[in-house]
Amino acid sequence: MSHPEPLGSMALVIGSSGSIGAALLAELQNTGGFGAIVGLSRQSTPALDLTDEASIAAAAAQVTAQLQAEHLALKLVIDA
Repeated sequence: MSHPEPLGSMALVIGSSGSIGAALLAELQNTGGFGAIVGLSRQSTPALDLTDEASIAAAAAQVTAQLQAEHLALKLVIDA
């Protein structure tokens, strides 16, 4: 039994407020190829602080909700 492919894909950049993460995020946005490109950092909404379990849970919930709402598959994760 084959499964239908999702309508698109998502790229996720963790640490997108730093210079390397911001450059990677900008390049992904310029080149396209993803249905959604999400940047997470301590300055994003929601804020992602890898030392705080609540912020990790909030960011994961937001990404999951977006994936489901937009019928996307998470295809690329970059930890900058």
